[in-house]
Amino acid sequence: MIMKGMNDLANTSKDYQRKKLEIWLLSNTLELLALVFFLITGLSAGLRSSLESILNNHFAVFSLYLLIIAAAHFVLFSPFSYLRGYRLEKQYRLTNETFCNWLKDHSKMATIGWTLGFAAIFCINFLLRHYPANWWSCAALLLWAGYVLLVQWMPIIILPFFFKIKPLENEELMKQISCLAAKAGIGISGVFEFNMSRKTKAANAAVVGLGSTRRILLADTLLSGFTNDEISAVIAHEMAHQKQRHMLKIIFINLIFLLSFFYVSDTILKWGVGAFRFKGLDDVAALPLLAIVFTIGSFILLPLINSFMRKMENEADDLSLRWCGNPDAFISMMQKLSDENLADPDPPPLLETFFYSHPSTGKRIAHAISFKHNNVQTNDSKY
Repeated sequence: MIMKGMNDLANTSKDYQRKKLEIWLLSNTLELLALVFFLITGLSAGLRSSLESILNNHFAVFSLYLLIIAAAHFVLFSPFSYLRGYRLEKQYRLTNETFCNWLKDHSKMATIGWTLGFAAIFCINFLLRHYPANWWSCAALLLWAGYVLLVQWMPIIILPFFFKIKPLENEELMKQISCLAAKAGIGISGVFEFNMSRKTKAANAAVVGLGSTRRILLADTLLSGFTNDEISAVIAHEMAHQKQRHMLKIIFINLIFLLSFFYVSDTILKWGVGAFRFKGLDDVAALPLLAIVFTIGSFILLPLINSFMRKMENEADDLSLRWCGNPDAFISMMQKLSDENLADPDPPPLLETFFYSHPSTGKRIAHAISFKHNNVQTNDSKY
């Protein structure tokens, strides 16, 4: 009976992950095709020309063009967000949200995303218009700086829009976390819990922010369903990322990727001016071409990025196991997270290579078992 239950859970996890990936792939493929269609049929240039016929201001034309595209995108692709973000979660009993609450959160996220996106696009267009020779390097540096600020201030500014955050009340757990932080040599501005249970049954934790805003966040689902030792194993893993400066490495890699993307975009935009008869690099009708470059480039680089991320996750697992010295807690924690989040413990290698930013839970548990076995052997060899 136990084996049957485990097999049923594994099959459910695989089914859930497969459906989630299918919706993601379909949505992104259709989005790319829509961009290509909008560009090569001349609809983008036609929309720009229509707006110019009624508006005699570049900023006004640019703004209205973006608003129309944003509205069209919301209408066409919100169904995919609903399927992946709510309907699928409801089907597999992973969400605690009502549809109204999900819609409210989705609208908040869309508003924040489009606001930041509009700001970025306006800055890029300004640089294209006034600094066409070196716009690409300026744009990359500007967006990179914005990304760093977002990482630093997200826990202070953005997260409170979605969760109630309060200081951790579990004193015994606080002592364990303080000991871990002292062992890691990591300064933490505070340890907080947030009401993740209002949205999902899944559990999570993170060390977020940079410098003075760095803090530990623990989901209430984690606090209620995991032992202190298991939570300490999660926190040790997150602290290991900080100790090994993984966030700084990610920030640096993002700068390299942004510089590469915008350099390639500059070359393709110059070609597009002739191929699609754009009025110049700053022509708003060229935005779909820029979006196509970023979409295809991101997909091409996805395996490389995920390989880099999985390497860092393995390094964090190694260090956290050494710090805690409790592989059993790590193993039980990983098993619980896998079960509650319906993670596929053994995905096909090709899918893991392309789409997994973390090693599969099966591999992480196997690594912890190996660590435990080697540690026992080392201790036995002393006698």
